[in-house]
Amino acid sequence: MNKIALVAGVVSILLGGLWLLQGLGVVHVRPILCFADCAPLQGASPTWAAIGTLLLAAGVLAIFFALRRGCPAVTAALQTDPPPGRGASCRRSRMAR
Repeated sequence: MNKIALVAGVVSILLGGLWLLQGLGVVHVRPILCFADCAPLQGASPTWAAIGTLLLAAGVLAIFFALRRGCPAVTAALQTDPPPGRGASCRRSRMAR
């Protein structure tokens, strides 16, 4: 489950970043696959910038929680006082179980 969340988070960050940059008018990409009358965006689009920002934030959260739940070392590093007995890396702590 953590690997799925991690992959989904990375894809969300990449796609959200692209949509954000397209919405801000920084990147211009020609439509690739159209099912209706597709025309490229002319100029900035606040709607796509907002959607891209939301998807980017969701991707960051997905990666954060996937790493936090999947690796005790990451969980320990995120806490102010790590619990005793946690391994230095995910591999070591998983092998000790």
